[in-house]
Amino acid sequence: MFTSIIILTYNKLDYTKKCLNSIRKYTTNDTYEIIVVDNNSTDGTVDWLKQQNDIRTIFNEKNLGFPKGCNQGISISKGDNILLLNNDTVVTHNWLNNLIKALYSSQDIGAVGPVSNYCSNLQAINVPYTNLAQMHEFAKSYNISNPSLWEERLRLIGFCFLFKRKVLKEVGLLDEVFTPGNLEDDDYSLRIRKAGYKLLLCKDTFIHHYGSISFNSEPAKFKNVMSKNIKKFIDKWGINPEYFMRLRKDFTEKIKSLQLTSPNILHLECGAGGTLLDIKNEIPKANLYGLESNDKAIVNTDSFAEIDIKSNNNIDKYPKNFFDIIIITTPNHDLDYYLKVFKNTKKHLKESGSYLLALPKDSEIKESLLNNELPKIFADFMANENKTYIDIVLHLEINKVKKKQKNEKKICFISCVNDEKTYQKSKQFINNLTIPESYKIEFICKKNSNCITKSYNEAMKETNAKYKVYLHQDVYIINNNFIKNIIDLFKSNNKIGMIGVVGSKYVPKNGVWWDEQCKYGKVYENHSGKLSLLNFSEVKDDYTNVSLIDGLIMITQYDIPWRDDLFDDWHFYDASQSKEFKNAGLKVVIPKQVSPWCIHDCEIVSTTNYEKYRKIFINEYLNNIYKTCANSTNSKNKPTFVTLLPGIQNIHLIKDVGMIPYILNKYYDYQAKLVAYAGREFPYLENEVKGLQIQYIKNTGNSTLDGYYYLLHNARNIDILQVYHFLPRTFYWIKTYKSFNPKGKIYLKLDANSTIKNFDYYKDCDATTKNLLSQCDLISVETKELYDYLNQNWPIEVAYVPNGFHSFNYKDNSYVKYEQKENIICSVGNLGSYAKATEVLMEAFKLAYNQIGDWKLKLIGPIDQSFKQYLKNFYKENPQLRNKIIFTGELSDRTALYAEYKKAKIFCLPSRWESFGISLVEAISHGCYIICSDIISANDITNNEKYGDIFQKNDINKLSKLIITNCNNESKLKKLCNHIQDYAYQRFNWIKICKEIDCLLKK
Repeated sequence: MFTSIIILTYNKLDYTKKCLNSIRKYTTNDTYEIIVVDNNSTDGTVDWLKQQNDIRTIFNEKNLGFPKGCNQGISISKGDNILLLNNDTVVTHNWLNNLIKALYSSQDIGAVGPVSNYCSNLQAINVPYTNLAQMHEFAKSYNISNPSLWEERLRLIGFCFLFKRKVLKEVGLLDEVFTPGNLEDDDYSLRIRKAGYKLLLCKDTFIHHYGSISFNSEPAKFKNVMSKNIKKFIDKWGINPEYFMRLRKDFTEKIKSLQLTSPNILHLECGAGGTLLDIKNEIPKANLYGLESNDKAIVNTDSFAEIDIKSNNNIDKYPKNFFDIIIITTPNHDLDYYLKVFKNTKKHLKESGSYLLALPKDSEIKESLLNNELPKIFADFMANENKTYIDIVLHLEINKVKKKQKNEKKICFISCVNDEKTYQKSKQFINNLTIPESYKIEFICKKNSNCITKSYNEAMKETNAKYKVYLHQDVYIINNNFIKNIIDLFKSNNKIGMIGVVGSKYVPKNGVWWDEQCKYGKVYENHSGKLSLLNFSEVKDDYTNVSLIDGLIMITQYDIPWRDDLFDDWHFYDASQSKEFKNAGLKVVIPKQVSPWCIHDCEIVSTTNYEKYRKIFINEYLNNIYKTCANSTNSKNKPTFVTLLPGIQNIHLIKDVGMIPYILNKYYDYQAKLVAYAGREFPYLENEVKGLQIQYIKNTGNSTLDGYYYLLHNARNIDILQVYHFLPRTFYWIKTYKSFNPKGKIYLKLDANSTIKNFDYYKDCDATTKNLLSQCDLISVETKELYDYLNQNWPIEVAYVPNGFHSFNYKDNSYVKYEQKENIICSVGNLGSYAKATEVLMEAFKLAYNQIGDWKLKLIGPIDQSFKQYLKNFYKENPQLRNKIIFTGELSDRTALYAEYKKAKIFCLPSRWESFGISLVEAISHGCYIICSDIISANDITNNEKYGDIFQKNDINKLSKLIITNCNNESKLKKLCNHIQDYAYQRFNWIKICKEIDCLLKK
């Protein structure tokens, strides 16, 4: 990973020397370049810079300002990453390695920055040192990479600002309208976020910052420049950065002090959502909502909050008694305004809820409140000695109810009873259980109940026990250690929400857990009139996750209301509650039982109204999973299938983005099309995907909003919407589509690489995202490894749908004969980019070429600009390889590219990361033996190394040995050539893959 560090200088030579010397000392050699742009210094800086042999310089004849100078440096940079660094900084141990690790932790991270001793935007921390020597000792112990200390931010201050070159290509250079400086970093942060990326503040990385040495020497000039640039920012974006992008840390701290576990919080006039984002960082389980009058302020916020445009009535979309806290921040000082806000929002605030306000201390509304002019509504005012604001917490006193504290040492056994004798027998078994020390039990008996869910809800409210055991009156617990077992199980994983003793792994189409083939657990029961052991699959570990459990006994550690609005009888309430827990992101499990924990002395069960409630269950929970698509070839109304990914280029038409709608339309009778930006050329429409429909939309520069406006006008006419990637933008589109077409289907194709494993569904996924994921009818991932991982670690079903190839003008199964091939190793991609690791392959070939005879290496694709210097040096040092390593350039013509695959015996991909490379499946479809780095799809492509070899990323020596071994094993390559092609056509043929997609959508 190569980084271009760009530094601007204007006098202050002593600071520049300290900065550059620290970079040299604390940054890994050969991983960076330093570019210094001097803005006409007059203090000896220019002469000193000219004496430095390890930096590249640009000397301006006049001071061009910060944005222009940075752009000059960027324009000559070579790095995979760009780092803008102030010359009044001193970098530290591991600084750059830590920042790069955070920057590449996910594809949707656009830029990162460190903390410091001196910085605005709450990027400063308290430090213990008094000199630079102490500072470095402090930083050495501080700079330990820790992903839990990475915090998403709306903006980053530009004193140390690291971003990907990929971001630069999408976003462009700094805006020079902000010359001489200030707010160009706010502007760039906003532009990065508008492009769909996140910003991370790395609280695991510290550098020293002296702080604004240029502007501090001229405070009047600084104030004047800042004032002008704020106006420029407002003219450009329609928002004031000081108001819309700030965050209120004091609000977060106040909310934290209330110690709410997962509060529902609404922020009125929330700006760009900075305060909500800060709350999310501090209270991950908080459910956050916002309303903002200025729609231009809302940019890429879906990952942390549900923010909508404020209108007169949209507060009413929220449920009554829903919010724990309502935050109000507004420049409006009118008392009537606040009275109106309180009137409109009061019913949505819980009885124990709070308002949190920010008011100018000299405002009339503040005086009115403090003088208690609203005595029936507000009390308990708390003032902050802030120069500008008085912060007031206002608690509603009307019908104020204190929440019951849960007793974690208490277990409540809850039953509905119509047979007292049977119930007393059940209680006797419970009383005989071993009760752990300091724990106690209680019983709640709901007699003569005609609705089990209503009675369970009543009981839930009556007890303060953390653990609740809902059991039938005729269930006898025979495991003496039952209480200890369930408590140990709950404490082993706080995501376990509910325990049963029998249930099914999946939900069958008819909703009846008994009819599912994969069932777990055991219980003694006598449905047939004779007591016998009901014994399903054995649970091997401490527990196994299931989808449905039987209601004979349901044990919980969290309270989720029972659906008495739907199930007001005695059937399917248990299936419903299982789904409610799963939808809340909690596990439903069956424990390991050496012998059965319970006897269910139930005899014959009544089936009155059974079918009625089965249909209710299916309609409520299964329609989104199993509803049928009217897409048979005999149907006059073909289902419409739309792929929404407007930023596509021509190359995407022959990848999954284009191939899925193309094949579904051509072979499976869908009306399928792509949505793409107008003004782009798509040559592949002429031959490769002729007949593929593209619906063109306008590009406004904000893809999220472009997709929103498209769905606003078209959602109702789309039967199936396909979206890509686990990104905030994607979920915004899903939410929009479902709001306009609730019966429509969603296909989310994750297109994921191994970085998705860094995402913890339970810790990192907010309630909104979980809900939207649950609304997807099909979620797929491209590799077996991620398929297994996600289905084991996420409580949602993910399908395995690999990427593939299509033979286009070739006949399907048109075999390439081994005799057509030559002694060629080929590789395809964006040559020289960091991800593709082309230099690893070239260095390995250099080590191997003396031992492989007449073999050649062909590298196909465009050459990255940053790679050209490497090539120049490589051929200078290895002139003998000029005719051995051949660069063909980019081959956009598929016929020409396929001709190269046909000639090659070996295909090598040394990538550092890939989600699922199309070149791999194209290569095996032409009989190429694969040598591949250990990317996430390597085992899929090589059939677990049956048709190829896998080496560890960056291992040049191992790769060279594999090249030597395979190039000298002609018989193996010849023997496998046809087998490899068979495997490709069976597993990765787009026609077969799309048939599977068709079946999954119909299911």
